[in-house]
Amino acid sequence: MKRLVIFLILLLILSINAYAVGITPSLITVDFESNYYNIFYYYGLNNREVNITLEPFFGGDLKNYMRILNPDPVILEPGKSAEFKVELDLPSTINTPGLLKSYVGVKE
Repeated sequence: MKRLVIFLILLLILSINAYAVGITPSLITVDFESNYYNIFYYYGLNNREVNITLEPFFGGDLKNYMRILNPDPVILEPGKSAEFKVELDLPSTINTPGLLKSYVGVKE
């Protein structure tokens, strides 16, 4: 029983911390087009009551075609947000059929 209580307390603490950093938009859908190019704008949000440093990152199936245009970490005051840009530059063909997923995030 003691272990369960300790586990629940740790889970509560970790879940509170998980909401400290946000990112928007949460989803962008792109249908494949040959040589598609676009710059997407994301915003990292500081939901904590202290200054935090945010660093954007990305990954997934299309990571070889993605680039963060302003990759430097940003110090955010409480309640503030910072813009960062992600470039997507697709080739003329992709050999992997089906749904491809990539993600963009921020880490503290």
